[in-house]
Parts: sequence; structure tokens; C-alpha cells
Amino acid sequence: MTTEQELIEQYKLKHKNGRYGISSSFLFSILRPHITESGAKTILDYGCGQSLLHRTIEYYMNIKVTRFDPAIDGLSNLPEENFDLVLCLDVMEHLLIETVEPTLRIIKSKSDKSIFNINLVPAKQCLPNGLNCHVTLLKMEEWIEILKKYFDKLEVIKMFFSPKYSHSAFMVKTF
Repeated sequence: MTTEQELIEQYKLKHKNGRYGISSSFLFSILRPHITESGAKTILDYGCGQSLLHRTIEYYMNIKVTRFDPAIDGLSNLPEENFDLVLCLDVMEHLLIETVEPTLRIIKSKSDKSIFNINLVPAKQCLPNGLNCHVTLLKMEEWIEILKKYFDKLEVIKMFFSPKYSHSAFMVKTF
């Protein structure tokens, strides 16, 4: 059984061995109208990986983005302040199931407004120990039920499909 700290160490190795955690960079065009709707002036990118999404948001929207990722040196300290919006993109499936709800409590404590993008299928990559990078795979309905415990309002704003799977990911906002 892998512990949370062992898993973080595996992701640290993954990040040190090349570009990893960059997929959220490609979500800006989907996110932009929802970020605008949120009225956010400050954003926490929770589990940001090596994505450059923060630069895109800062450049095109003039919104301050703070990055946090426990597996990246220099970004591994969770900021103390609260934010207008939390982005948690392609993160939840990387957590051990027993850390999903504690993570949601943290995110909720940082902002009432969040946007999640959650993958529902195995990752194309594995961790150095051979474990698939998506360690918690649930159905969309199961993720929604968990999210409802922490957020009163949920709206699915995008579903992603792939030829191999009927639903490969979905995006949901809490405002």
C-alpha cells in the first residue's frame, strides 16, 4: 500500500525527469469565460504541475495566479491566504482515495468558487514505481457525489470524450 508521502515522492521524481503536469495549459479557452464569470482577482492553481496556465491567465486576464504543488520544490508550501477562485485541474485522480476528501476540505477553505477538471480513465504515463499516474479512477457520478459534500452548487461545464472511452474527463464549477 502506497502512502501519501510515498506518492508525492514518486511525483517529485516524475517532475524531475522531464516535463510533466502540463495538460491544464491547454484548457485556457474553456476556462476563460468561467474565470471571467467568477469575478476572480486572485486564483490558486492547486496541484499546478509544470503547467504554464498561470502565465496565460496573468497575461490575457490580468489576474494574479498563485501556484501550489506538493511535488514541486518552490511550490510545495500551501499559501495561507484565501483566493477568489481555486483551479484544481487534472489533480483529483492523482490523489489516493483516502486523501480526496481532506484535499477538498483544503480547497473549500481557500475559496467557495472552484473549477475542477477530473480525468476518469487511466493515464498514458506511469510513476517511476510502475503505478499508473491516475491512482484514483471513479465514475463521473461518483466524483459528483463526493464534490457535493463540500460544494452546494455544481455545474458540469465540459465533458471530454475519447475514441476509446465514452467519457474520459469532465470539468465542473462550484459557482
